[in-house]
Amino acid sequence: MIKKSEVVKIGFFTKPHGVSGELRLEFEGGVFNPIPSDYIICDMEGILVPFFIESYRLGGGNTGYVKFERVDNLAYANRFIGVSVYLPNTHVEEEVEYNPYDDIIGFAISDKTQGDIGVIHDVDETTSNVLFVVKHGNREILIPVHENLILSIDQENEIIYVDLPEGLIDLDSIE
Repeated sequence: MIKKSEVVKIGFFTKPHGVSGELRLEFEGGVFNPIPSDYIICDMEGILVPFFIESYRLGGGNTGYVKFERVDNLAYANRFIGVSVYLPNTHVEEEVEYNPYDDIIGFAISDKTQGDIGVIHDVDETTSNVLFVVKHGNREILIPVHENLILSIDQENEIIYVDLPEGLIDLDSIE
């Protein structure tokens, strides 16, 4: 018996496509081309059931079209409308999005007038302005990532040269 802990939901079937049993699959995350398994697991009334793929092709956007072995007519295909679709955990690699800011973690920040400020240990992208989170002594300083503040980047020595506005580093000490 297949357990929910052994699978990853990839989408659901929206409707049959044509009359020969082909089904439209709406992906909830990334689109698979090809599907990395010879079967798909469907949640059939609370029971996870594997169905072997006869054919598969991509549609537009986040859709694909799946034809199962032994599902050969519209009546049988209609039983899959709204059914959640899963793949085994072992067939789905967790997608890791590349973030270019990850490459500068550990770079030193050097200001034009104040010299060495500290080392970037995080990048805050939760606000409308991206911020370097710089370790400065025993505190953190937030430095806006803006082309007017960055003078140059020395990739080889991992240093970002900046020209920060006067008082930016001391903002958190203002009472």
